[in-house]
Amino acid sequence: MSSTYNLPIYSGNQYYVSSGRNTNRFYIADDWLYKPGTYSNNITIFNISSATYSGILTDATYFIGAYAVNGAAVKGDYLYTVSPTGGTYGYLNVINVSNKTAPTRTTSKADATYMYGPYYAYATSDYIYIGANGAANNYVSIWSLATPSNPTRVAQISYSSTVIGEVYVYDEYLYVCYGSTVGVYSLSNPASPSLSGTMTPAVGNVPTILHGNGNYMYVSAWNASGFDIWDITNKNSPVKQSSHSIDDDVGNMQPGDMWVNSQGTLLFITDRYYSNGVLIYDVSDKTAPVYLNKFTYAYAGKMQSYDGLLYIGGSNDSDDKQVISYDVTDHKFSGYTDSSIVLYAYRPSDGQLFDTWSGTMGNYEAWPIFPADPLHLLAVRIEDNNETASFGSVTPVIVS
Repeated sequence: MSSTYNLPIYSGNQYYVSSGRNTNRFYIADDWLYKPGTYSNNITIFNISSATYSGILTDATYFIGAYAVNGAAVKGDYLYTVSPTGGTYGYLNVINVSNKTAPTRTTSKADATYMYGPYYAYATSDYIYIGANGAANNYVSIWSLATPSNPTRVAQISYSSTVIGEVYVYDEYLYVCYGSTVGVYSLSNPASPSLSGTMTPAVGNVPTILHGNGNYMYVSAWNASGFDIWDITNKNSPVKQSSHSIDDDVGNMQPGDMWVNSQGTLLFITDRYYSNGVLIYDVSDKTAPVYLNKFTYAYAGKMQSYDGLLYIGGSNDSDDKQVISYDVTDHKFSGYTDSSIVLYAYRPSDGQLFDTWSGTMGNYEAWPIFPADPLHLLAVRIEDNNETASFGSVTPVIVS
């Protein structure tokens, strides 16, 4: 039996302004959503709780192609973004967001040698790691946040002419995608990362999507149609568990982002180009991912989990100005019975049984599809006399 899951339910919250075109990389922290308009030279701020627009900052010089930095993109009063184009070949921007209704640009850092065309960037509490392509030599530059309002470049890693993809920090290690390789760097000294090991994914392109969960790293690329799962328990020698082709499941696909639930059983992956929406995979067996389902969100890009909801940004055409949230909270059912029980799940479309869960006398827990899911129905049957039990005796319990 594959992992049970809830088909994500649209929360009803939409974060949108007509001038905020292309929102495929945004950032959420402390109940605020910061949404760069990549093609609109602006940063828009929304309140998450009320789903209301707060303020906007536009700058046609420094915000050309602006993207939110991944990781800890807000430190105190300051938001960090990168702009891969501009008068001096791109910027690291520092934006004062203490007043959400009237944000202001504090400074913009440029470095035509080590940060030419910054695109991939990840912030920790003390540093920002920025991958930049465009000059004769490509670099990951390291910027200190000792003074949050004024980052300073303290070091860089050179990759010569090799193209740099995603830059990602997970479990005190820095992951840098360059060419067909993912380098794993120890951050025991964050200002001077040291190479521990490497991975060579089978995605067929420079990896541009990384997501860490537990002892595993999930790897994909924008122009790939598949993903890898790697065991990173030993950072010196990561071990590939599987490579999976998405085209075999839904046809043409270009991944935009990946996210794995806290149990490490479900992988969500967006399609940024072919309008497959968001695909769901059972990854409880890392050696054999299984396609489960998908839900519609045309041209889905960046995802971020926040406070029990999964936020998805549009990357193209009709969806490209908005971020929409979905409830992906896991649920279980528990209760007590003095008989053996079986839980049955039926498809409402044709009434056919498609899955069962068994329980024994006493306290029980089961992981059926949540009954609010419009695709599935649940029935509970007492095994001893084959009579349908009262559904009212089954209590849904939210699992964190």
